[in-house]
Amino acid sequence: MSYNSNDIKRLTVQVDNLSRNSFKPQFAKAVKEFPLLGLVSISKIRERDDSFTHTPSRRNWVAGDASPASCDSNPNRVETAGGQPIRSFTTLHELGYKICQFDCRDKTVKDIVEEKEYAVSVGLMNLLANRFWKGNPEMMQYGITNHPSITRIASAPDGVGNATEWSSKSDNQIMKVLRSAMKNMINPKVWVSEVAYENSLGDAAVAPNGSTDSRIRGDIVAELLKKQRTINFKGDILFSDELDSHPDFANENIAIVYDEGSVELKSSGVIWQGATYDAKNVYANRMINTSGLVVKHYDSVKIITGI
Repeated sequence: MSYNSNDIKRLTVQVDNLSRNSFKPQFAKAVKEFPLLGLVSISKIRERDDSFTHTPSRRNWVAGDASPASCDSNPNRVETAGGQPIRSFTTLHELGYKICQFDCRDKTVKDIVEEKEYAVSVGLMNLLANRFWKGNPEMMQYGITNHPSITRIASAPDGVGNATEWSSKSDNQIMKVLRSAMKNMINPKVWVSEVAYENSLGDAAVAPNGSTDSRIRGDIVAELLKKQRTINFKGDILFSDELDSHPDFANENIAIVYDEGSVELKSSGVIWQGATYDAKNVYANRMINTSGLVVKHYDSVKIITGI
């Protein structure tokens, strides 16, 4: 089916028929290019859900000590603290594409539709990545930098000259604050401000005699964390400019430690809509329904400020 139709209505029907068959496969292909693939899971909501509620729990139960049993004993009672429900509204977002009847006559309609469906799907996946970081607070949707369940940790002024920045701290000092933040996490992940990373963890390792080796400080800190017996850190320390001079944290550079198994994005799949047309162009829109980040436990996200 060559891409050369002077009948705009016929071209619109062709686009609709071809896009019905390709929009889901192209979206699945785009998921593989998701910027946060392997770092956060995406769970499904329905296309027309207008809100959702989740309740972060406390990972560890707080229990009284067991006491000796007797006829007159009054045993301590186990406490199972729960959290407050968080309700968020969902939001629909859309991206579209245009096909002109006079463009790209050397391509087939099928090739053009698949190419544009993939491009739209990549754009929608980038929207989800933005939801991971920032959410949409106006709709009570939260990202990892502003979720009500996050715990803030101020970087201690124990660096050279009482500085809080990691560039003034030793590898061991950085490792210890990350180790403390990871406590009780099952699959901890670490993101660091790109500026802070460049100023500290991205530098070459320096030996006591002043020589450098092939490793960077970030690799050394990660290796130290992997050797901690009760910490299950397996990955690398990553960086993102989303964490530079963050406005929600007094414009400080921040680091995030979060439990990958305890945070997830909620989203529908891509929503197909029939194409429209004018005198020379066919227009197709695709939508997605999103609801921000879900944090399952109160100790799942730690933000370290002033790094």
